[in-house]
Amino acid sequence: MPKFDANITFMFCEYPLLERFEAARAAGFSAVELLMAEDVPFKSLAKAARMAAIDIVLCNAPMGDLITGGSGLSAVPGKQQHFREAIDQVSEMASALNCPRVHIGPSRMPDGVSRERCFETLVENIVYAADFLVTDGVQLLVEPLNVYDMPDIFLSDLDETMRAIRAADRPNVSLQFDIYHQARMGADIIKQLQTHIDHVGHIQFADAPGRAEPGSGSLDFQAIFAEIDRLGYSGWVGAEYQPSGKTGDSLQWLKHYIEVDK
Repeated sequence: MPKFDANITFMFCEYPLLERFEAARAAGFSAVELLMAEDVPFKSLAKAARMAAIDIVLCNAPMGDLITGGSGLSAVPGKQQHFREAIDQVSEMASALNCPRVHIGPSRMPDGVSRERCFETLVENIVYAADFLVTDGVQLLVEPLNVYDMPDIFLSDLDETMRAIRAADRPNVSLQFDIYHQARMGADIIKQLQTHIDHVGHIQFADAPGRAEPGSGSLDFQAIFAEIDRLGYSGWVGAEYQPSGKTGDSLQWLKHYIEVDK
């Protein structure tokens, strides 16, 4: 059975961030991931996780101005120093939360810059981040997104993502395989998992289209989760979806895999 974690940036948003750890634990999850600290002190997040007896398995590096429509950081020439400052921040966060994985964060194609130059910058930044984080035992993750939700995103192609990972050539760099984004790009999910599983450091999922819970779209999650098991993947599989209603009502899929405490 896959090991499921809940992304508490997307899920349990009926509660303040510090209460989402306990809510996830009560729902049956033993681990969570989050995109950002939402201005909550790292020590407070760590305490909430300890009180809930739940692990934090993934966090994101700061993405600069990406959320407000800017280019972001990870593959943007001229922003390398800002990227390094972001890695310094997420290193502090990962250390405080005892979090073993960091997602490098996406970026957009800036105007007037060649794709080749952006790719070179991405590889340069991956190398820097991997070398910076390796002393703390942190694994760096690189993820392609889909061009329908983010038309100008730099990394959308899985093969190009793997090319960047191989070019960086660092043992603590892996692929973050997002089932939703791959489905939106028209990929055969099971075939792609079979091809790339040896390089996968983390898996995320949401149904497609819609990015809501399993059963809300067209994906066969029973087959996908069974294949993840068959392939011997032992890492975390993160529920990173936007519940169509209350989070608790979106968890029918989970009851097939775990016994939720009453």
